[in-house]
Amino acid sequence: MKRGTIETYKLFKLFKSLYDQRASGWLHLSDGQAQRSVYLSEGAPASLKSGAPQEQLLWFCVREGVCSSAEASAFERQAKATGRSLQELFVEAGVTSPQRLQQVQIDLISQVLWGALSWTSGQFAWEEGAAPPPHLTPVELISLLTLGGVESLTQEGRAYVLGQLGERSATLSLPPQDLSALEGLLPPPVMSALQQGAQPALIAREALKGEPNEAQELIGALCALLLMGALTLTAQPAQPAQPTPPKPARPAQPAQQAQPTPQPPRPAQQAQPTPQPPRPAQPAQQAQPAPRVAPSAQVKRPADKGVESGARDRRII
Repeated sequence: MKRGTIETYKLFKLFKSLYDQRASGWLHLSDGQAQRSVYLSEGAPASLKSGAPQEQLLWFCVREGVCSSAEASAFERQAKATGRSLQELFVEAGVTSPQRLQQVQIDLISQVLWGALSWTSGQFAWEEGAAPPPHLTPVELISLLTLGGVESLTQEGRAYVLGQLGERSATLSLPPQDLSALEGLLPPPVMSALQQGAQPALIAREALKGEPNEAQELIGALCALLLMGALTLTAQPAQPAQPTPPKPARPAQPAQQAQPTPQPPRPAQQAQPTPQPPRPAQPAQQAQPAPRVAPSAQVKRPADKGVESGARDRRII
């Protein structure tokens, strides 16, 4: 028995993978609260067992108005006492027709699986080749999964799936027998566009210009096709190179005037006496020293102001 972990939206691809292999066996699913077991007949869900009472055939028939709750209790006791199936007892008692009962079983399998498709965690186990149950009601899988995108994905979930796709184109890659299952679920123009290759995101934007409910159903179907792998994606389109923004120019640095180089003070020179005509001899006087010239004050350079740094380099992250 193969086992694995359920991750968000991964059941779409798991069911599609088993369908492509035309595998038969029991697929056991658990979300930690109740276990659901689905029998796949050549990849198509054909029978269901659930631990949740509301997901069992007897009480689902009560909800759908096939029988009353009192009749359901009687059928349950009779099935345990005789070992016969509820399907046989319903038809034998004339409670419903075989066709109506078959449709109820299809609706039950579909609704339970739609609920499981939205699980974000859990466990699964694949029991290949196990004995089938006595009554099989195969459900067409491609339409079941496509409607699962409508029934199980929230609007936020659909936006997330399309956001992961981006603007890439996709081509519908299903064999002809499976394409026929989509004819009533996708508008003919959308079917034609996807078969030739189109952008699901663009189709979704155009749909949103119309009736909101129909647009959301179409978007849900597109998301389901993406999640199950029915659309072949093209390579990621090349992104245009982002030009490197020019760095802002640094403000021009004002020219600084050349500062005179300070010269050391010159020593004071003694004044030279102007020659005078000879005078009559005077009494000798003591010579007066020449006055000293005070040294001129040195010119002090003002402290250079640091150049303001240029604007920071802004980069696109």
